[in-house]
Amino acid sequence: MSPPNAALLAHGCWLIGAALLLRGPIERALRRPRVWTAVVAANGLAMTAFLWHLTALFAVQGTLVAAGAPGPAVGSWVWWATRPALLAGYAAVTVLLIAAFRRVDRPSRPLGPPPGAARSAAGMVLGVIAVLGFSAVGFGGVLAGRTATMVVLPVTPLRCLALLAAAALLLRLAPAARAARR
Repeated sequence: MSPPNAALLAHGCWLIGAALLLRGPIERALRRPRVWTAVVAANGLAMTAFLWHLTALFAVQGTLVAAGAPGPAVGSWVWWATRPALLAGYAAVTVLLIAAFRRVDRPSRPLGPPPGAARSAAGMVLGVIAVLGFSAVGFGGVLAGRTATMVVLPVTPLRCLALLAAAALLLRLAPAARAARR
């Protein structure tokens, strides 16, 4: 599914060339306060948009499939003609998801006094074990109790979820989060 390396290299060169060609006009536009303010505002939502755009795509596509909407043959003129409307649908759902989750992007206040390095380290270790456990066992078979063994530690999806929750609680109180807000 991945494009060949030469295609990736050519695409990268094209993007660099386009950026260099447009550098002057973009710099002039960004000197205007309204444009700069819009860029700063959009930058604050970039991670939220990145994290939720595929959810929007799956929601729109799932709705179309559930409604029984016929899909045109890929590459046909009908397929190309429907792309703008489909992209607008993806964008609309993405905007709704950004509006719903944008406050999660901003760091919250710590719940209590900052803990020591030991609590932070324990949270990181639990988080790494949880993520590696999920990669070993997946979410499949949650109710069936699917088990995998990581080195000597048996893991299940529910155990990994519990480890991840414990890691999040430990790291939520970590001192690095407080220092980043200053």
